[in-house]
Amino acid sequence: MFIIFFFLFFVPLGPFGIYYQWFNNKGDKGFWDYFTPESIFTFTAPLMAAIIIDGLIIAISEQKNLEHNSVEFELFRDSIILAAIIMLIQCLLIFSSISHNSLILSAISVVILWIFWIIISSAKNEFSPHKRWRPTGTADDTSSEAISNE
Repeated sequence: MFIIFFFLFFVPLGPFGIYYQWFNNKGDKGFWDYFTPESIFTFTAPLMAAIIIDGLIIAISEQKNLEHNSVEFELFRDSIILAAIIMLIQCLLIFSSISHNSLILSAISVVILWIFWIIISSAKNEFSPHKRWRPTGTADDTSSEAISNE
């Protein structure tokens, strides 16, 4: 479900604000001429804000379940610090792409944000595997561990 949503809706419709100008101007310039660092910023800035907000919400909810002196908490803390550092680098990358008018840096920025969005979305409960349900409406508890050779 997530892969379908990502490739069929998010990738083509996410940057709609960029190529909307091409439709609006009736193709006065080439399609790819509208992909500038400034126009890509209109896609990356909201995406980055959504990633940070979703990441904070998930981090706060996950942090409540961890003991402060455990290895899991230390890994969690280190991953939050690493994510913050990467987001700061991402801000510098976006700034550099706009100030140097570099389309390559903008493309790298988009790819990094897509990766982070996939990671954040995969941590959400909506995209986690669930139990299968029988047609009767009860959960299917059968699994390979329950099968025995007796």
